[in-house]
Amino acid sequence: MACVLIPFRREKTRADKFLITASVSLLNVELRKKRWNPHKLAVFWKKRKVKYSTKPVAWFGGVENGYRGVHFWPEPDPVDSKVTLLKNPEDEMTEYQEKQWNIYICNVSPSGCQQLLATGCIDISNYITEMPGKVDVTVTLKPSNQESCLWQN
Repeated sequence: MACVLIPFRREKTRADKFLITASVSLLNVELRKKRWNPHKLAVFWKKRKVKYSTKPVAWFGGVENGYRGVHFWPEPDPVDSKVTLLKNPEDEMTEYQEKQWNIYICNVSPSGCQQLLATGCIDISNYITEMPGKVDVTVTLKPSNQESCLWQN
C-alpha cells in the first residue's frame, strides 16, 4: 500500500535538480582521552545508500597542546552529487523539502579499518538558491564515544 501512495503525495510537487560540489577545507579536533591518538582522519558524506569520502589525512597534534589539532586539506578534494529537491508549485514562497546528509569523521588505521569518531547532519535544502554560488558551512559534530574525543568541523 505504501508504494501506491508515493506517486499521489508527489503529484502536485515540482522537482528541481541541482549539482552540489562539497569539499572539506578545515577540521578542528580536540581529544579528550589523553592516552589515544588517531592515525589518519577521513570525512564521509552519506546520502541514503550513496557514500562519498575524502582522502585520509595524517593526524598531527598541536605544538602547545598535543591533543588539539587543526587540519587543512592541502588540495581541495571535491565531492560532486546530483540532488533532486521537491517544491510545491502552487506556493512559490515555500522552501524546498528537507534533504538530509549525514557526515561522519572516521579514524583510518594502518590496516585500513575505519573507526567512527563523530557524526553530524546537514540539511542541503537550507543552502540551495536559484542562482549558483559558493556557501561556506560550519558543522558541529557529536562524538560517537564521549570518552574518546571532541570533534568539530
